[in-house]
Amino acid sequence: MYWRADNAGKELIARFGRSAGFRRPSSDRCGQSVNGIGEAGAAADGRFVYASNRGYDSIAVFAREPETGRLNAVACPLSGGKTPRFFAIDPSQRFVYVANEDSDTIRMFRVESDKGTLASTDTVVQVGSPVCMVFS
Repeated sequence: MYWRADNAGKELIARFGRSAGFRRPSSDRCGQSVNGIGEAGAAADGRFVYASNRGYDSIAVFAREPETGRLNAVACPLSGGKTPRFFAIDPSQRFVYVANEDSDTIRMFRVESDKGTLASTDTVVQVGSPVCMVFS
């Protein structure tokens, strides 16, 4: 299990389990600082962990090493809007929906299952300041 934590102003992604501990991703794949994490989540198979990066308006993608749980930066696609507050992985694990709070949009990304990377689609929904989504 991974979760996001704010420890004295330092963004952390924490892990719970066999080798629990805090990990502070210093940068995403584009070399931008990972700051202002709004949401952290993992693919159902546990191979990839995602974090919305409000400081750089992107979604940081990390590959998880199965033996250690270590997170390695893979990619950092732009969120397609401003301030990606939240994202949700759909139940099929084929799409990620990103809620860009300050641009009032939800953008759909396709998950490249072999690499965990996200590919932007043309699907964008205009809404008022989205901050959360739930699949039912």
